[in-house]
Amino acid sequence: MPGSDIMTATVNPDGSYDIQDRFAHAFEFPQEDINDWNVLAASEANGWTTLHVSRPFDAVERTDRSIQRDSFTRIVWAWGSTDTFGYHGSQVGFGSVYFLSQAPAPAKDVEYFEEWSMDGTVI
Repeated sequence: MPGSDIMTATVNPDGSYDIQDRFAHAFEFPQEDINDWNVLAASEANGWTTLHVSRPFDAVERTDRSIQRDSFTRIVWAWGSTDTFGYHGSQVGFGSVYFLSQAPAPAKDVEYFEEWSMDGTVI
């Protein structure tokens, strides 16, 4: 993906992890970059890999992209069935995310509310 700032990661069976910062200038195998990602937590269970990561919002290097504040940041993701880094084929997704913004004001006064339960279902 041309112009992409990429993070790749795997979680090993012993709970350790591998994380890499990469970039791509063209539709080619992404090159390794200086890693500015931090892993806060990593786990793998029942076929699902979960990572909680952090990184500076502002681009540190020319190959990094800044994470937008109070506007959308476009993201793409891909996955594979093994922990080997390689071409993902059709296993991809994309979207736009607000990483940092103020919560919108409530539409009405929410100081007073009631909760009713019917057969254990909260209404």
